[in-house]
Amino acid sequence: MKIAVWGDSGEKKVYECFMALASMVSLITQEKVIAMQGACDMRKIDFGFSGTKSQNVMKEDYAYYNSRGIDQIILRAISSELTTEHMWDNFIHVPKSRLFFLPSSRKCIDELLYDELNCSIDYILKVIDKMKEKVFISADCGRNGISDKILYNADMNVICIGQRNEAIGKELLQDNVIMDKSVFVITDYDASSKYNIGNIRRKYNLAGERIYGIPHNSCFDNAVCEGKTYDFLRKNLNIRPEHDNYEFISRLKLLATAV
Repeated sequence: MKIAVWGDSGEKKVYECFMALASMVSLITQEKVIAMQGACDMRKIDFGFSGTKSQNVMKEDYAYYNSRGIDQIILRAISSELTTEHMWDNFIHVPKSRLFFLPSSRKCIDELLYDELNCSIDYILKVIDKMKEKVFISADCGRNGISDKILYNADMNVICIGQRNEAIGKELLQDNVIMDKSVFVITDYDASSKYNIGNIRRKYNLAGERIYGIPHNSCFDNAVCEGKTYDFLRKNLNIRPEHDNYEFISRLKLLATAV
């Protein structure tokens, strides 16, 4: 099952929502979950799972010296040699979890990565269709050739929107193919705002199970920066209502359950 996470703006929030959702789904379902970069995002998803310093040592030998990760996947796809076995050979297992992630590109030029992904993304998505696991794909922000292909081919889309009057753009509203299989999440949600979930639901005629709000949580932001995304969620999974992180965790659970 392919689940795309995308937003029309706010790269950082899309990135954090993607990592939080993939991690939480793996925790509450007790099933294998895969998180992979599917666009040319500057914020490499593997940093949120393995860190940028000492924790990243496990990635260096694995991905950098051996050219594995998304770069290897692209090469295999361009030559029409990619299989599900090759996909698994390039995933990294997050310790003490059922979560796996695909290391990001070593390339320093986004334009080069974009061109290669644009040529290979169709083939990659076909191979993912053969996998039984839930595969979360970061579709980045904004509409381009790659993000469109991911959104149209995904089984479900998670769309990150802002808490404002025009929360969902007209272009997206008119795209029935994407809209019909999408749920929406308001990042940094403020229940006291005039533009709360109830008002946004009514404006866009959305059912309750199609829109969610995730409040800001500084502790989670810090965990992502330190490469401890999964550990933070695992440790806070069953916290009590009086805990400061309870609202964030409980609302994230609701979204993960829907997905």
